[in-house]
Amino acid sequence: MAARSSLARILMSELSSGDAEMLKGGELIQNRFHVMRMLNVGGFGQVFLGIDQTNGTLVAIKVESLNASIQLIDNEVECLKNAAQYAGNWPTPIVQLYSSGCTQNVRYMVMELVGRNVREVKKWMACDRFSIYTTLWIMREMISSLQFLHSTGWIHRDVKPPNFCVSLEGQPTRRLYLVDFGMSRRYKEMDGSMRRKEPRSSFHGTVRYASPGCHEGRDVSRFDDLWSVYYIACENALGELPWRHSNEKEAVRKMKSEMDLLHPHGWKTMDAPLSIRCLRDTLLSSDADEDSFYREPPYMALNQSITHELSRLGWQEKWSVLDWEIGRGMGGDVPSSPPPPSHPSQSICILLPI
Repeated sequence: MAARSSLARILMSELSSGDAEMLKGGELIQNRFHVMRMLNVGGFGQVFLGIDQTNGTLVAIKVESLNASIQLIDNEVECLKNAAQYAGNWPTPIVQLYSSGCTQNVRYMVMELVGRNVREVKKWMACDRFSIYTTLWIMREMISSLQFLHSTGWIHRDVKPPNFCVSLEGQPTRRLYLVDFGMSRRYKEMDGSMRRKEPRSSFHGTVRYASPGCHEGRDVSRFDDLWSVYYIACENALGELPWRHSNEKEAVRKMKSEMDLLHPHGWKTMDAPLSIRCLRDTLLSSDADEDSFYREPPYMALNQSITHELSRLGWQEKWSVLDWEIGRGMGGDVPSSPPPPSHPSQSICILLPI
């Protein structure tokens, strides 16, 4: 099978920690999923490569200890089951859940196996950044993934590059998958009504990509997920964020409030993409709106602005390739003819109402 033949090239993290493995190679789960080896380990669990013996499909098996002080898998399973019910038989931009349960020692979930995450792919690039074409494509796909998740009544609350994965090598469709829903939360009640906004909220997520509102202790909304997309887009294009080496929440909050990531000095040889400006301006407008917690972000308009800009720069959806699709280095997706200079005054900016 194609999935089995690409086993040697599976694009996922390898184990780099000395933590004891919670599952052993050769173990059988539900008399169906054969555990092969560990792929990744994180602060809240481990991920193993497995194979579904009923059809030969490679799978990812995520586990956490039953005794873990912070348990996230139950929440993740609930989120993914809800998404599956919402989507029906249609493909979705979030990873698919196959099964879940418990053994004597661990809680587990069996998921679709996907490729390398965006952080790993970026590090693979010679300059540790993406070309503007790939940056905008990733930004558009992230917004689409979050639009789907939000449509199911959930927000992610930990949007960051490691939580987006590319397709496995050899897959016929180019996709970006949203993963890791342990921190996710409903913003709608089961009956579809909006959850009441809380006056204060504790910090959730990753300091580098957290929204200004999250830093300030505000209850987070759909717009806060998109703030993280904005920071990721700037990091993907520039290589790093100014607060890359700081994990101190207050110091990072201050830098985010004082620094203009789209200032021409930072972009050097080119103007900051207009579609990233449109996203930033939309988010600033939402922060100034006391009712934005209850409002739906303008996903369609944001993605249309990205698609327009990609087209103007010469990107062709069917024929152009992304940086990681042609090898190590920048500019792998440059079209056959050089794009025109990027000048905001010559670009189309779709109005983005809140």
